[in-house]
Amino acid sequence: MNLPHKVGIGILTVWFVLCSVLIVQYGLVNKTEFDPKMALSSAIMDASFESELYAQLSTNSSATNKEGKVFHIVQGECYCEWLAEPHQKKLDIWAGEHAFTTHYLNVDALDSATVSKYLPSTPAVVAFDASNKLIYMGPYSRGSGCFGKTGEIDTQLERWLNLPESNQDFINPVIDTDARGCYCAT
Repeated sequence: MNLPHKVGIGILTVWFVLCSVLIVQYGLVNKTEFDPKMALSSAIMDASFESELYAQLSTNSSATNKEGKVFHIVQGECYCEWLAEPHQKKLDIWAGEHAFTTHYLNVDALDSATVSKYLPSTPAVVAFDASNKLIYMGPYSRGSGCFGKTGEIDTQLERWLNLPESNQDFINPVIDTDARGCYCAT
């Protein structure tokens, strides 16, 4: 092996190591808690949590009581929301196939008390069935970068869908407050 070839391999190795370190560092820096101040964790203790949340979200959208609803909650200036777009699109397709409507809400259009009480971070997603029963609330996915096109919401929606209609009212909602990933505080 000649010297220029060894130098090229050395440079390539150093480049690979540096890129790997930067990727790992980026993932660690962008991994935050979804509910860092435990505001949502506290709010879910209230017996009227589901009905108040639905009332606040549906007031700011064209939601009706005739179908299930998926609310995508964004801020508009959060880098993590860009990462969640493929997952949002996948949920929109699922919603269209299963008699759910989708609604995009910016936190700026919501009451500030609602945001501070129910929406600690974005991107967030909330799903209700046709009888306005909460199915899921939380982030789209977890982990560094939140690149996943599936997450707890997908599992919960499929679980709900696979129940006989008479049992769908008995499924417990998933409210994912302890997730860590790429989220922006509201």
